[in-house]
Amino acid sequence: MNQELFEHWSKEYVLAQEIIEELWFCSCWNIYDIIINIWKYLQILKKQDWKEYENTEYMFFVYWADTMWYTEHGTTIRCSWLSSKWKKLLKKIDKINNLIK
Repeated sequence: MNQELFEHWSKEYVLAQEIIEELWFCSCWNIYDIIINIWKYLQILKKQDWKEYENTEYMFFVYWADTMWYTEHGTTIRCSWLSSKWKKLLKKIDKINNLIK
């Protein structure tokens, strides 16, 4: 493996590990799959795609995110939006997506 490729993947891994630790998740599984799924749910939350509220996995994510102060909402959790805490984390996740491409 050449040095440049090693440095590229090392930066990606360190950033992914930071994200997993910030979320208080265990890193013993495939951390990239976890981050990709979080990214997908964040995109749904950003778009406020109301039909996704029938998706149990997504709703679990929304309730978890609310508990961790990653979202804010008005009268109902169905009207959640990203908090500034998530926006910072989303920038890191986007950076990983750009490194993977």
